[in-house]
Amino acid sequence: MLGAATPARSLERAVREARPDTVVLWAHRPETASPGALRALRRYPVRSFVAGPGWGARPAAGAQRVSTLRGALAALVPEDRQV
Repeated sequence: MLGAATPARSLERAVREARPDTVVLWAHRPETASPGALRALRRYPVRSFVAGPGWGARPAAGAQRVSTLRGALAALVPEDRQV
């Protein structure tokens, strides 16, 4: 988990080094929603999700929007592993 003010370059480095299969970007306010961070993630084989009220109702380019905890779990956890 990285902080709200994490620069896109730092996010990209963390993804390159940790090699996650999924990244969820949360934005509480529109000013913290970073399309640049999403663009940087396109270089890596990760599933990208956006969450939080800062992203607005429309999905950001290159990412799927999750708006509830249930929706996030459905998108992130394989069906056979859900409880």
